Amino acid sequence: MQMDLPQTLHPLPAYLKDLRNVSDDNITERWTVALSEENGVVTPGVIPTTYYINGVAFTGNPMDYQYNMTLGVIQEWTINDFTGGVNHPFHLHVNHFQIISMGRYPEYLGMRVGQWRNTIPLINSNGVIVRFIPDRWSGTLIVHCHMTPHIDLGMMTTVQVIDPNSNEPPPSYPSHRHN
Repeated sequence: MQMDLPQTLHPLPAYLKDLRNVSDDNITERWTVALSEENGVVTPGVIPTTYYINGVAFTGNPMDYQYNMTLGVIQEWTINDFTGGVNHPFHLHVNHFQIISMGRYPEYLGMRVGQWRNTIPLINSNGVIVRFIPDRWSGTLIVHCHMTPHIDLGMMTTVQVIDPNSNEPPPSYPSHRHN
């Protein structure tokens, strides 16, 4: 069976606003995500014992979160891969994000600046910048490498979306627990 590729894409939903030209003054919440592994670089033929996000391997404890963000506030995340060539598809649950910058590359591994995604491939990718607005849901969500063995070896974390208008007190977790 052969199918023609679409010539045009569907228009974006209205809730996905273009965030590429938002001024730095309007971005108050930023986070840097660093993917790494135990030895810092991959040794061919050797399976690493632990993968990390920001130097921390996920333990399975839902309180082991790394970041608080505010519902309705623009987020700017810089995502770095320091694993020395292993593919780590970075995945954020619940919120799609827009690619703002990929360093010196306007296109990389099938991604283009301006695209909206919920997963991006990272291979020695330092400084992929994404933006999004968590605007439909508050609570705990996960961020992880989208390769199951890497999740099992620790490359996952939880983040918290806080609703500033909620009558419920925010969790008593410290914001930005791990820098």
